[in-house]
Amino acid sequence: MADALRPFDRVSVGFPGVVEDHVVKTAPNLHRAWKDFPLGRMIHKATAKPVHVLNDAGIQGYAVIEGRGVELVLTLGTGFGFALYLDGQYVPNLEVGEHPFRGRKTYEDLVGGKALDDVGKAKWNRRVEKVLTQIQPIWNPRKIYIGGGNAKHLKIRLPRNVTCVPNLAGLLGGIVLWGGPRPRVRRTSGHRVPRPAT
Repeated sequence: MADALRPFDRVSVGFPGVVEDHVVKTAPNLHRAWKDFPLGRMIHKATAKPVHVLNDAGIQGYAVIEGRGVELVLTLGTGFGFALYLDGQYVPNLEVGEHPFRGRKTYEDLVGGKALDDVGKAKWNRRVEKVLTQIQPIWNPRKIYIGGGNAKHLKIRLPRNVTCVPNLAGLLGGIVLWGGPRPRVRRTSGHRVPRPAT
């Protein structure tokens, strides 16, 4: 894949789990063989380029946050991604998706991709609404940005401080990770999520 993308000067990798010093520590939705995998070193060896590896929601956030106060990025995809920023600084390794939300169920169990498939879009939307209601008084964020592949299925009234962002933000965040300029990402704010373009 890297060969098909050449020429390039550096590599940014968003990984769905906890990453410390470019080493994967957890991979809740992937095989256990990913635990303690030196992903950054392996990609550097394969590409001979400098590499940054970070949690995928963390990278997406770099493209969309404003850099003021407490901001959250939630990604709705295979799992439930979460990133926290304080005055533009990323706080790593918070796997809120694995936190119990209702009984023995986690946020990920209730609003991850499998839950969407199992319960359907209407019930899944109600669950996402409950997750937003639960998260607001715990983190008291100034802004929440929702991304991920399943955000396109949202049909709920969003609180005023919640914005939907496109998946392109994940790629653009990889540029910011290297000190690049913050891009202008089209955001959908207000109460209602628009229908995706066909």
